[in-house]
Amino acid sequence: MTKDIENPETIEIHGLKTIHKLCKFGADNNMEGCTFTEIVERMFLELKKLDGCVVVPESEYKEIAQYKDLYKRAIVNARKRKNQINWAHVAGLGVGSGRAVELCKELKIDPHATDMNAMLEAARGGK
Repeated sequence: MTKDIENPETIEIHGLKTIHKLCKFGADNNMEGCTFTEIVERMFLELKKLDGCVVVPESEYKEIAQYKDLYKRAIVNARKRKNQINWAHVAGLGVGSGRAVELCKELKIDPHATDMNAMLEAARGGK
């Protein structure tokens, strides 16, 4: 592609990869016959839906899930007094009280209960 300064209607496209991605997005979303402007507008609408989300490679996602599972097992298997509230137990493992409550909720453990195993069984569909 050459630059044609004399002709204002000629546009040199440097982002060929971007054009290919737009074409693929258009094809994946049944946008045959739409203009690039319409495809770009639709793409931005789809991206707005992901606001606040973080996209990570699948391998990293699986690794995060594995560590999450291991941390949950460590919490459940750590020694705990019978009458100790779950969030206090988690806080005793090295995090603050607010983060302990967040971790309990993230790991689907009732932070205000005292019986962690009953909560886990209920989440699995046991009790």
